[in-house]
Amino acid sequence: MLQKYPKQEIASHTFSHYYCLEKGQTLADFERDLSAAVAISKAKNIELTSLVFPRNQFNEAYLKVCAEQGINAYRGNEKVWFHAAASQSGEKWYKRAFRLLDAYVNVGGHHTYEVAEIAKTYPYNMPSSRFLRPYTPKLSFAESLKWYRIKQSMTFAAKNKQVYHLWWHPHNFGKYQSENLAFLEKIMKHYEKLQKKYDFESVTMKSLSESIKEK
Repeated sequence: MLQKYPKQEIASHTFSHYYCLEKGQTLADFERDLSAAVAISKAKNIELTSLVFPRNQFNEAYLKVCAEQGINAYRGNEKVWFHAAASQSGEKWYKRAFRLLDAYVNVGGHHTYEVAEIAKTYPYNMPSSRFLRPYTPKLSFAESLKWYRIKQSMTFAAKNKQVYHLWWHPHNFGKYQSENLAFLEKIMKHYEKLQKKYDFESVTMKSLSESIKEK
């Protein structure tokens, strides 16, 4: 169904939800996994050019394999210590606490990025700006803070011609669908305002990669 919509990109999340920082796995394992992902995509007439590392376990040593497999871009982590890539055992409680706090209060900055900065590396690192946390009744009192946090950073990116990279898992909206979709609609309406006022543009990782290559 997604293939019917030309402005939607189907990217890779690896073949087996591969964790690149866990003990026991190797570069050769990763290469075989990504090869399988590329092969099954080609069988469906899908060209993979972007990758998101599962569990955000970014491994710089694996980028050469990504490039060899046709991956032009990947979603890196926010450039702040509590978002640094780590194995399961390296995910300390205080890092998770800071990430939670940063979703509601500006602790680590806007996490927006210059296109020129992204263009310096290859494959292109298009870091995350914000994980859109799903609605939960326990934190419903803080929904307005979450909204303000996203709104302010989107506006900052639009004013300064920078990239704001919002993401979430589809299953995050599986519960409390009305609340989650209503929140997403607020984001989209704010995007429309920024588009009209600052020429803010919605792009996929693939289209941004192509734009960088052209320049």
